[in-house]
Amino acid sequence: MMARPFQYYRLTIWILFLAYWGVGCRNEEPPLRSDMVNEWYDMALMMERYTPGFKMPVAARAHAYIAIGAWEIARPFLAEPDDPPPLWSGLSAVAPEDTAGHHLMLAMNAGYHTLFRHFFLTTPQRLEQQQDSLYQKWIRRLAADVPSDVVQRSTAYGESMAREVIAWAASDSVGHMSQLHNFDRDYIPPPGDAYWMPCEDFPTPALLPHWGNARTFVVEPDSFMGIPPPPLSADASSPFYAQALEILSLYNPLSMENRWIGEFWSDDQPGLTFTAAGRWMSIARQMLDEDRAGLRKSLLTYLALGVTLNDAMVACWYAKYTYNLLRPETYIRRVFQPDWRPIIHTPPFPGYPAGHAMAAMAAAEVLTALFGENHALTDRSHEGRTEFQSKPRSFATIRDLAIENAYSRIALGVHFRMDCDEGTRLGAQLGRQIRDQFLGMAAKKQ
Repeated sequence: MMARPFQYYRLTIWILFLAYWGVGCRNEEPPLRSDMVNEWYDMALMMERYTPGFKMPVAARAHAYIAIGAWEIARPFLAEPDDPPPLWSGLSAVAPEDTAGHHLMLAMNAGYHTLFRHFFLTTPQRLEQQQDSLYQKWIRRLAADVPSDVVQRSTAYGESMAREVIAWAASDSVGHMSQLHNFDRDYIPPPGDAYWMPCEDFPTPALLPHWGNARTFVVEPDSFMGIPPPPLSADASSPFYAQALEILSLYNPLSMENRWIGEFWSDDQPGLTFTAAGRWMSIARQMLDEDRAGLRKSLLTYLALGVTLNDAMVACWYAKYTYNLLRPETYIRRVFQPDWRPIIHTPPFPGYPAGHAMAAMAAAEVLTALFGENHALTDRSHEGRTEFQSKPRSFATIRDLAIENAYSRIALGVHFRMDCDEGTRLGAQLGRQIRDQFLGMAAKKQ
């Protein structure tokens, strides 16, 4: 029977197309596995949900150091002239003189494993086992055709660099082991009606009241104090009265759209969601996947975002505990309705400026620099969850997404509009400073 040349020709075209799509369009050599990096970040998001003590500032710090460790392991292999400068001195001593004798991905796999073991110290045993399984999976996959001495040398290098980063992180006395002591029972809020106090129904001690003194990487926290909030007043013409009334109006009743927005962004629910810092790692993870990004861009994105979230949280907490402004629940119960409650528990720390808003807009500025001004996206972080309204939401730009994130805190009833507006303004300033000072030309080349 005669062959059909056209069918064989068409089959050949498909094989060539799939080969190009699977390897060539990533614009990197096959050994550089951004999929391995993304799997470690999937693991991090899972661990955030269940690791005790992982509040938003703690998570932001962990993500920063993990990303720094991974970037520094890869720097000798991927360095370009316009890369972000090292954030410290002395770590380069462990870098290999001859990268040809090392396998980058094996080194990074070992580095991630070591870093996770430290920064997710209190994670449940079942997740430790999953983490070990991920580590072993990539050893088997990567080391199959690699000489044993290269495997050992690469693994030792990755572990060594990770330990250097861990030792450097430990020198930050405020941040070190912070997941073990989130709440400060000795902290006494300043007296006065305008100041934050623990919620009457759930009197949790202050969360990380000294976090404003933790280490930052690029910015100085006291440079982002912002505009002082207005004087407290129960007068109907005051900003407090008007903004409390806005929240009450939203709740009378809370529309399905506002409930969706509130629940969509209500991270920081232990055992249910990852933290609000992790949410931005999830967003970046999705964007990198859609972009089919290679290893270099993936590492740079996680690095810039981790550093940004860490610095935003330290600066925000510095301002929060300087102004110590009360939350809407306290004001509304005092002025309007004694039994009023928001749909989630009011967080146990001052409200001004809003942390979600500040982190969101800072992250948006950095991600916009890396992915473009008009990058539309759909956030699927909680898609398929049944415990709350988890349907994905779509946005025309990254900044639009950040603005809704900030607004969600008003819809949830845990922030005044002034908290969110100032957090958004300060976050944009902080993000632009990190974009210009830290990313520089590296962002423009993406």
